[in-house]
Amino acid sequence: MANKNIRKKTTLRRKAKKSGTTTQTPPTTSKPVSQNTQPTQPTITNPPPSNNVLFFVQNIKDGIEPNDVLRVEKQLNQIFAYNKLYLILYTAGGDVYSAVRIMKLLQDKFTEINVLIPDYAYSSGTIMSLASDKIFMGVNASLGPLDKPTEHFKDGSDMSSLDITKTLTNITSICTSMGISIYSQLRKENSLRLGKETASKIAFDTASKLVCPIIEQIDPFNLQRGFREATIGRDYAYNMLCTRMMKDNPNQAIKTSNSLVNDYPSHGFCIFREELKDVLKLNVAKLEDLPEWKIIKPRYDILKDDYSRYIKIEQI
Repeated sequence: MANKNIRKKTTLRRKAKKSGTTTQTPPTTSKPVSQNTQPTQPTITNPPPSNNVLFFVQNIKDGIEPNDVLRVEKQLNQIFAYNKLYLILYTAGGDVYSAVRIMKLLQDKFTEINVLIPDYAYSSGTIMSLASDKIFMGVNASLGPLDKPTEHFKDGSDMSSLDITKTLTNITSICTSMGISIYSQLRKENSLRLGKETASKIAFDTASKLVCPIIEQIDPFNLQRGFREATIGRDYAYNMLCTRMMKDNPNQAIKTSNSLVNDYPSHGFCIFREELKDVLKLNVAKLEDLPEWKIIKPRYDILKDDYSRYIKIEQI
């Protein structure tokens, strides 16, 4: 009976094996995979934001004009990011009132303004650069004095406001020197036996008569105009400096603006980056050390050679 039961169990096992219903070993327990798990996304690196570069390139004598304000304003309406601006200046100057209006527009839009001067920015162009946070200048790039140019009242030739205001100062200095020289000669001449009072009266009366013909040719109206024009340059320079570059140092802003108006011999005098930084205390750096300049320079070289006036914001 026992042998019969054994044979029966063996037969059942063989049948189960053939039918594929043999007992399976349970799989190893593992952490269930959540149905909400998202597939890993590849990391996307956004390209660095492009730079707002305003090319202000002028190869014309008249230079900055009121219409330039409208041109800049139109360009500002076409961009959306107003964090940093690179302003490329290449101008001999022009209308100072328009220059100031342009910089007020830019200051209202951009948190940081860097002025780049590869060659020169004279007169009103210098005023524009003073309204920036920092000035980057080429090796031989230069700014200019701010003695506002004006026309000669007779022949219409160009002249500096200092040619008017300093004329009276220089004549006064000449008169004083002549008076002192004549007085010394009179006192040394023993044969005359002149006292101090008499000698001084003769000396300065003589000096005054010598310079009177020159003084009589000075028009009081033009003298006042010269003082007024010089004041315009000084006040705008001070105001622009106090908005950004020297906002925390108004005393230095006064010294710098006065120096730009009064301390240079002509309106065309070139002031290079070393003097601007060390003497006038402006925030000036080397243009060749600015990484962005390597990208901007090829475009600037083309515009400078091909356009008489180019005012446009580009993304570089």
